[in-house]
Amino acid sequence: MEKVLVVVVLTSFERSFAPLWPRLFDVLDYRNKSLALLDETFYPQISRQATFEGKIAAGREIGVEMAKRGGFDFVLFLGARIEPPAKAIEVLLSAKAAIAGGLVADPANSGRALAWNYENRQNLRPVYPKRSFLFSDPSLDYVSGDCLLCALRVFDRVNFADYIGPISIPGRWTPADEFFLLKIYQSFKIRPKLVSSCRPWRYDLDGRAHRFYGEVKQWQ
Repeated sequence: MEKVLVVVVLTSFERSFAPLWPRLFDVLDYRNKSLALLDETFYPQISRQATFEGKIAAGREIGVEMAKRGGFDFVLFLGARIEPPAKAIEVLLSAKAAIAGGLVADPANSGRALAWNYENRQNLRPVYPKRSFLFSDPSLDYVSGDCLLCALRVFDRVNFADYIGPISIPGRWTPADEFFLLKIYQSFKIRPKLVSSCRPWRYDLDGRAHRFYGEVKQWQ
C-alpha cells in the first residue's frame, strides 16, 4: 500500500477553519496515511510570506521535505477549507498518474470547476472545458491544487522554492499550484489527470459548503 502524506497549510487568512482539523483528515478512508498540518504560527518560513499564495507555497515546500524524510510515496495537498471524499486517496491513486487532482468547484461559481486547458502556453489564457468532458477524466493543463495528489519523485526536479507570489509570472496573477503545474510540464512534459469521482466540498465563511456541480450544504 502506497504511503501518503496529507499536507495542509493553515494560514492566518483561513484561521476560521482551524477547528476542522484533524477531523477532515479523519474523513479519509485510507490506512497508510499521515497528516502534516502546517500552522504558520509555528513556521517562520510561512509567516514571513506577504501573500496567501506565498504562504501556501512555503508551507507545501516544508511538507514535501517532511515527506522525503519520512519515506512517503505520495503527497496529497489539501486546502485548509476542503472536505475530501472518504475515498479520495484511493480514487486518485487509481488514476496511475504522477499528478492527479479532484474536481473542485470554483469559489466564485460552483457550477464551474477549477480545471482548464490553456489557449496556448504563451498567453496562458484559460479555456474551460465542457462539463461532459470533465467527467471523462481527462488530462488537463490545470487542476486545482486544493485536492492534488503528487508522486514524490516529481519533487526531485520541481519544487515551490522559486515561487515569489502571484507576480511570479510577469503580467498575470498566478497562484502557487498553477505555477507548480507549469513547472511540472516544463520539466516532464506531463499534465495532471483529473479524477471526476473525487469531488470535495469547499467550506466558506458564510457557513455553507459548495461542491461541483452546483451542490450546496450547510456546515456551520
